[in-house]
Amino acid sequence: MGPYPSVEETREARDRWTALNAFAAHLVKSYGNEIERLHRFRLYALWTIRDALEYGFKSRYGKTFWLHIPAAAKWVEILGSEMRYWVDDYDNAPKAGGGTVWDADERGYGFSAERWAFWREQFCRFSTHKRLNKETQRIAAEAAERME
Repeated sequence: MGPYPSVEETREARDRWTALNAFAAHLVKSYGNEIERLHRFRLYALWTIRDALEYGFKSRYGKTFWLHIPAAAKWVEILGSEMRYWVDDYDNAPKAGGGTVWDADERGYGFSAERWAFWREQFCRFSTHKRLNKETQRIAAEAAERME
């Protein structure tokens, strides 16, 4: 999973990526405990949130925060209360590692209370970041509020 629209920020690209993540989140919420394959979709949540919140603006992801922050916020909106308690251990799996601002070797792979708190801090930070448009700032603020 991963959209990288060529050049411009487009509402359509953002909306499609957010809708795809919302669909995956609803599948996990509805059937994640019943269907093993869908339980593994939790990794998509981790990847999406990592891409939105665990990289700096100078990274390749920094150019697409406008795309990833709304998608990450959708996971929090749909599964937030459940995600807070996910403790999937990915046994130091590189795919569950962190971005440039989350050192997974030091701080842990997969989901954890510490990572949840870090993500909330990042949503708060992005809610006022001048490099992001007002709509993305609003979405980040709402996600941070849901994570309290």
